[in-house]
Amino acid sequence: NELYNSLTEVTEKLLYTGDFNKLLFFSYYLLTVQREFDNKIPTACAGLMGNLYKIKVGTNFWLNKANCGTYLQRAGLLLHETMHIIHQDVLNYEFYDNHQLFNIAADYFTNSLLINSTPYGETILPGIGNTADWKNNWKPKQEALAAQRDNGTITEEEFKLKFKELPIRPIHPDDCESEEITVANCIKNGVDWIYSKLEKLDLNGQNSQQSYYSNNNLGDATGHDWKEFNDLHSSTKQFARDQLDHQLKQAAQQFEAGGSTVGSLPGYLQDILEKLMNPPKPVYNWKKAIKSWTSTKGTYTKITSTRMKVNLLIEDGRRLKFAPNKYLLLMVDTSGSMSKEDLKEVMTEAYNIKKVSNCRVDVAEVDYTMHNVWEMKSLEQINKRLTTEGIAGRGGTSVDPGIKYLNENPKY
Repeated sequence: NELYNSLTEVTEKLLYTGDFNKLLFFSYYLLTVQREFDNKIPTACAGLMGNLYKIKVGTNFWLNKANCGTYLQRAGLLLHETMHIIHQDVLNYEFYDNHQLFNIAADYFTNSLLINSTPYGETILPGIGNTADWKNNWKPKQEALAAQRDNGTITEEEFKLKFKELPIRPIHPDDCESEEITVANCIKNGVDWIYSKLEKLDLNGQNSQQSYYSNNNLGDATGHDWKEFNDLHSSTKQFARDQLDHQLKQAAQQFEAGGSTVGSLPGYLQDILEKLMNPPKPVYNWKKAIKSWTSTKGTYTKITSTRMKVNLLIEDGRRLKFAPNKYLLLMVDTSGSMSKEDLKEVMTEAYNIKKVSNCRVDVAEVDYTMHNVWEMKSLEQINKRLTTEGIAGRGGTSVDPGIKYLNENPKY
């Protein structure tokens, strides 16, 4: 309990500490992601695990005072992993030939944003984020250990054990052999630019000692096996993208409700949220389709009048005709996966359909069984059901009870 309380405490502090204003959106998003501890994780990772986005934190790493001894370092660790999800690194990796190099480039970009976004600078990074301290004290110790391993003084296993006892050096632009890769340039140019620069350095060849140190300590930025993700079905990947869009939209709404504006965010985030909050108009004219469909369906028992045909008895009078009774059955998923915001969005869209089609719309509340069936009449009525009367369900999910009810009621 104490361990999870410390995780919750850091997460909540991020929202209420003024020094994190530039990272406030990431903090809101962090609340929507499942966070858990894992003894098998050496440091921390984030990405698609199963069907869900998660952040996993290594228990020993979180409790290690040399790496996460301060609130700032713990906050930096969580924000780092949150950024990997928001930047869609687990989805973007497939566009790069060298996955490990992409992982390093993504870390350069993420850590540069962290360093530049609070008044604390490098001290927000876990381990030895301060470049001067790293070069003067800890890098020589790592190099001395490596020399002992290379000359046979210690075994490979002894090297690994002693290496783990040292604080980590997070991947930092100051350590790159290219003078072009700086904090400012990483932020300005993004992951693609960093990746292309690193390709020219041949980090997987002779010049990879520093990346070996960093990546063996920090693990995989995405927290996911590349081959395993590559083998996932396309529908699972699409589910992951939809899930991310939904969570980003939720975070944006909370962000704005707290008095902030999306316009205060970095440009790349503004672009993502603008598409989510203001989606383009549908290419398919669904309003026309509904009108056309409902005009030909139903039982012709309703009597109405029209001026489209001549009244044979009364000049310029209306002519009576039979018209279809138009009943639509709207089956709403009320299982536990549907949030209040989801239900509100569904009901609002359904009411728009009712206005366009001029049909009677009956709403069936369905999770794994049929619940209430009621006629949709007004927005006030919908709001009352959502806020005071309540929507029945919140269990599992099955469409079969709704289909059975539909078949038993041929008026729909």
